[in-house]
Amino acid sequence: MSLSAQASWAKTQKRKAVKKEIKSNTQNNKPSTVADILSRYNDSDRGANTHIQKFSKLLPTTSLPQSTVIRNIKQIKPPSSMAFFIKSNEKENQIEVILDQQIQDLYSLSQKFRKSPERGEIWLRLGELYVEKAKMVQMRIQDDLDKKIAKWEAQGRKGAPPRGNTDAPFVYNRKAIQLYDWYIRDFPKSRKLDQAYFFLGYNYVALNQFKKGMAYYEKLTKDFPRSSYITETHFALAEYYFENNNYKKAEVDYKLVLRDEKSRIYPFAIYKLAWTNYRLGKPAIAIKYLEKVIELSRLDQSRDTESGRSVNRIRLGEEAFNDLVLFYPDAKSYRQAAEYFEQMGSEEKVYPSLEKLAQLYSDRGQREAAKYIYDLLIEMKPTAPKNFDFQYQVVQNYWSGGDRQIFRQELYNWITQYNENSNWGRANPKELTRAFETKEATLRGYILQEHKALQKSHSPAGQKLTRNLYELYIKELGKSKNIAEMRFFYGELLYDMGEFDRASTQYKWVITNAPESQYYSTAILNELLSLEKSLPTEKELDQARGKSLEPFAFNEVETNFLTAAQSYTQKFPNEDRAVDVQFKIGRLYYSHNYFDQAMPVFKSIVAQHPKTKFAVYSANLILDIYNLKKDYEGLAKAGQELLRTSGLKS
Repeated sequence: MSLSAQASWAKTQKRKAVKKEIKSNTQNNKPSTVADILSRYNDSDRGANTHIQKFSKLLPTTSLPQSTVIRNIKQIKPPSSMAFFIKSNEKENQIEVILDQQIQDLYSLSQKFRKSPERGEIWLRLGELYVEKAKMVQMRIQDDLDKKIAKWEAQGRKGAPPRGNTDAPFVYNRKAIQLYDWYIRDFPKSRKLDQAYFFLGYNYVALNQFKKGMAYYEKLTKDFPRSSYITETHFALAEYYFENNNYKKAEVDYKLVLRDEKSRIYPFAIYKLAWTNYRLGKPAIAIKYLEKVIELSRLDQSRDTESGRSVNRIRLGEEAFNDLVLFYPDAKSYRQAAEYFEQMGSEEKVYPSLEKLAQLYSDRGQREAAKYIYDLLIEMKPTAPKNFDFQYQVVQNYWSGGDRQIFRQELYNWITQYNENSNWGRANPKELTRAFETKEATLRGYILQEHKALQKSHSPAGQKLTRNLYELYIKELGKSKNIAEMRFFYGELLYDMGEFDRASTQYKWVITNAPESQYYSTAILNELLSLEKSLPTEKELDQARGKSLEPFAFNEVETNFLTAAQSYTQKFPNEDRAVDVQFKIGRLYYSHNYFDQAMPVFKSIVAQHPKTKFAVYSANLILDIYNLKKDYEGLAKAGQELLRTSGLKS
């Protein structure tokens, strides 16, 4: 027989012997042996030092709300250079009518002089007009498409996005190619072959036949290095290389464009050199090129001219200034940002530039830089509606990592400085509801996340910090719909920290103010547990009782405990912990010699919960009460009743 089996057999034999002795002594009316029988049971058999079992609620799962800050900075492909030429002349629509007439006239001449030695000049000129016509058609289609897209976006982007007929200009490009092919075939030794090569390259690129187009451009640079088209050819080659991510070759051709400072594409080449160097990982050089574009734009603005070239340069300067924000973090210090953007632009451009820069730093994970810029923005406009979101972004940045002390301080600032009592709140009353809801969700999520981690680590330092956060929540967000939940879990934290009186206060708040809460019944039980921790020990009660059997008064904690316990058993008689609480009530009466009050409690437990350990404790205490009162006849009768109780463990 194993040791465990032997122990079990011995225990069974002992129980049988006790039952037999109780029965024998009762039948023989030998009360003198009752003490011997009862002496077999020690304090543990009477439920001494038994505590109500705590029931824990799982902390809810939370997530961080999405940032309300608009992310308007992203690393995008630079716009096509062609975009800066479109709409350079507002009279294009009127000119197109004239252009159509010129095309018709030249076509008629080409028919009339198709065998003339001068036909090549007509072809070259007609080819140029077809190129201009293709550009105008493209501009018109793009303008129409832009309007349709704007309308589609205004209507909530319903349905498929609008599309333009991008093939419409191609008919004119193909006609131009035919004319230039004829010219090369018929005039192979002409000094104007460079013009034909250039426009063949241009039109093939327009048709997306890049290899053919590049072949003509390369031929032009090789055969006609001094051509008047050489600058635009190098620019076209550079654009092709740039679009195909060959930035080193693109840089070479863009720099060749810079030889002609009077060219209309000179500033565009500088602008694209900025992007080329940025893509090559040379931000300091890149930003210098942008500064040069802005400088040229300023010169045109100072001339107060409305020519197409000046308008394009000014527009390009604005684009270059916007790109400064993107290049800045890799080239310069965040501490000089405000001064730099004022120097490069104007005072009114500083604030929006810094806003974009701060978000860019956030996206890059550069927390310190982002915080510095956001702090500067808040200082510049202390009551701006966006300040709430700026501070929230700082909190989010440090939530994901970085110095935890900074995170807690920024979180505290955000929670306390954007409420109805703050200058910001008074200036932005319409923002208060959104601010409250965002703060509540964020702080609640963070607290519960930290609390959940503490259930494993039990770090005293972490518990103190989380306790402070609960206090902050109750103070600043006490009107939240989740306040009952947060007070309940605050009570749980305090209980785990051994601060039972403070825990009881939180549970009591839930009981009093949130009777419909899912935490109500558990709060009542846990309040009892908190009060129980302050009850006198069995040793203290023994000393107070001495050898007297006279009832003695309950202290304040015991009175509060009894009141709460009786309320719990009345409201939740079928809860899992109800019998624990019921026994604790009876045991407290018993310990204070209130035997008449304790007896019905113990009998109820035996009758209703005979299979529990509390029924065994109660049965023993029932016998003990009769013994202490020297009511041996009652003892014998009670013993018989207990033996007949079905399911009672003996």
